[in-house]
Amino acid sequence: MSPKKAINRRPERLIIDFTETFWLIGIRSELEIFELVYHINLSINSKFKRTDQDILLADQNYAWPIYKWQPFENSKPEYIFSNWFESIQKASRYSLGFLKELDTPWFKKVYLLPELNHMDYFIKLYIHDRVKLLMDQINEIGAIFFHVVISSEQVKNPEILIFD
Repeated sequence: MSPKKAINRRPERLIIDFTETFWLIGIRSELEIFELVYHINLSINSKFKRTDQDILLADQNYAWPIYKWQPFENSKPEYIFSNWFESIQKASRYSLGFLKELDTPWFKKVYLLPELNHMDYFIKLYIHDRVKLLMDQINEIGAIFFHVVISSEQVKNPEILIFD
């Protein structure tokens, strides 16, 4: 009698790799995001436009706006997005055994990429040759205090930056 073959009834695992190679240009500026996008559009002759959908994280109640532009016909789009969101919190005080809500709310700054909380905004690029070009052109915008290139390996949760 021949030995019975064991049949593997477990389905094969599908492993999806969400990693993609990209670069971020981190920007420090006191401009609001729509002002920043306006200056970048003027400076680099681009047409970044606000998308219909914001970045929403499932476990949080915050939204970060995204601006998108496709520089070449068959290329991946480029994005500009904010790294922070100001959430209005209700202030409360514990007094005489009672929790009392105060009239003055306070603001809590929430970061999309907390490991890069020293950056206000990011431009996400897929074409490495465009990084230096944009860095040089952004350098001409006076309202930008600081900008630096960040590789995808420096982002702890790159899957939250997959917009398409």
